[in-house]
Amino acid sequence: LEELASELDGRATVVEVEVADAPEAAARYDVMGVPTLVIVAGGEAKGTLSGSPSKAEILKALGPHI
Repeated sequence: LEELASELDGRATVVEVEVADAPEAAARYDVMGVPTLVIVAGGEAKGTLSGSPSKAEILKALGPHI
């Protein structure tokens, strides 16, 4: 995630959240399993990726939102 955050600097913000520390965030975005990547734009969830997606998969999912 750190590499991705560096690459997306200025176009997107990458935030890692521990669901145990922020259960309200997990509930808000319907996170049922860990790890889950939630794409949020304009305060709304636009998509999710579960498991351990590759960098290419993440960039593809982010594409329409950045």
